[in-house]
Amino acid sequence: MPQHKTPQGSTRAPGNSRSKGPTKEQRQARQLATQSLATSKSSSASAPAGTPQVDGSGTESESTGVVPLPANLADHQALLDLLAAAFHDEIYDQAFHTRLQHIKSLFFERKFLDIFSGEPALLPTYSARYIPYRTLAYLDLIRDVPVLHKALAAGGGPSESPTVIAVGGGAGSELAAFGFHHLTGPPTSDDTVPSNLHLMTLDIGDFTPVLTRIHAALVSSSTSPASASPTLSHSFHLCDVLSPTWPPPDHLASLQSATLVTLMFTLNELFAQGSKTGGLGFITKLTRSMRPGSLLLLADSAGSFSDIVIGSRPYKITVLLDRLPGLKRVAGEDARWWRCDEKTIKYPVKVENMRFFWRVYEKV
Repeated sequence: MPQHKTPQGSTRAPGNSRSKGPTKEQRQARQLATQSLATSKSSSASAPAGTPQVDGSGTESESTGVVPLPANLADHQALLDLLAAAFHDEIYDQAFHTRLQHIKSLFFERKFLDIFSGEPALLPTYSARYIPYRTLAYLDLIRDVPVLHKALAAGGGPSESPTVIAVGGGAGSELAAFGFHHLTGPPTSDDTVPSNLHLMTLDIGDFTPVLTRIHAALVSSSTSPASASPTLSHSFHLCDVLSPTWPPPDHLASLQSATLVTLMFTLNELFAQGSKTGGLGFITKLTRSMRPGSLLLLADSAGSFSDIVIGSRPYKITVLLDRLPGLKRVAGEDARWWRCDEKTIKYPVKVENMRFFWRVYEKV
């Protein structure tokens, strides 16, 4: 049950694969990791000593001459700074490029389990390279789609906090995106901020070290007083959702109370890992386990890559999903582009553009 696996675009390490260490810019980014969430909340961004400051009016402050980033790009950069700090050791490891090439060859051969259940050292390398652009795309999706951010806000109150279950979310994009969204506040003044968001991750690969780093970076970066800050909790469960015995009782109980379940770039790998029948059987068990009124968010590669063949006939997976019993489609697009503003936001590894379809379903 790998997480949003198949990367788009070329694999490229930062500069020379035998990098001697971080640049001055990246050392500063690492130092700022503990300030990133506060920066995205405040009207004046924190910066290294000597860096011009910007006021919150949308104009240059008197001491700067620097135009502030638009709010969404400021959040993008804050998130990338967090990820760059979390994966600093991997990115500047001399073996980084070699591991990326190995991962790419395994993807080409569609040997997904060799990546996610094989050599443990491949997992943080995979996350450092491939989750940044998906994290930013997911953050924009959460904030652009009213039914999503309103569902996350609707659970407000100490006794009814929202829970998100990320199936195949081990690499960390969902934790980073949903966690950042929760800790930095709602996109509109109409939304409330629940006191806590719990994100539960299920994956066949043991991404515990990766998720621990991301969660720690998110939580430690919140500099608001504890009494005034929302909190983010996380749990990881190593499992195979294609197993006939899934879900076990504890997973079933979690699904029956969850606000939102996500399948982000996971379906293709489930179908590749098992049979078409097994993949569709998993979807059926998943939807039957969800409580009425809860939401299911799916995203995967747009285009023919997401087609599946039943018998001798290819079907658009979106057509099959839209016809699943027990689910009502409430939002979605067959193709959505997320593009990186490379001239404005920076990360030590190439941040790809991506094109994907997405759907939000309500359990009826």
